[in-house]
Amino acid sequence: MLAIEVADRRGLAQILAIVDHAGLNIEYMYAFTEKRGDRALLVFRFTDPDAAVPVLLRNGINPVQPVELFSGG
Repeated sequence: MLAIEVADRRGLAQILAIVDHAGLNIEYMYAFTEKRGDRALLVFRFTDPDAAVPVLLRNGINPVQPVELFSGG
């Protein structure tokens, strides 16, 4: 699973467009109601996370490190 911080406005639409264009498959996702500043937190389960990470990074979307999730960033 990958946790991703996005701008708290149309962030999901941007990520879904990138994922669709790259041909990646999402098994499921969760959105958290707790904000991190002006960012929202989304958690994705990709069928191939190893392929998803470089696609996201190339598009300026950085997965959150596990310690960031539990420490409050």
